[in-house]
Amino acid sequence: MEVFSSRHRAGAQIGCGIIIAGLGKAEDWIPQVRMRFEIVGNISEIETIAVGRAIRILPLLRKRYGEGRWRKMKGVANVRLSSGRIRLAELHWYEAHGIGRKEIKRKKYLD
Repeated sequence: MEVFSSRHRAGAQIGCGIIIAGLGKAEDWIPQVRMRFEIVGNISEIETIAVGRAIRILPLLRKRYGEGRWRKMKGVANVRLSSGRIRLAELHWYEAHGIGRKEIKRKKYLD
């Protein structure tokens, strides 16, 4: 079961926010599901935050999803919350060529 994955369902992506708990190496961190949301429309204002070894959880990404040129990205999109409300939010995620977007997180609301 993939807790963090984004799934494509009728052109939409479903993601969930997470809380990372625990201390130590990235492999020891325990993810906990916090809130589910659906991305409505396209993600805009996409920027790269970090690449390769600059990503703190790189060992976890490689262990969970495989080798690749991992990038931490951010962008802005409308999201539909579990309550049905639609809000503009800043999203962060990790992606690698051939693997796709993983672990999409809502960081803050912009509206």
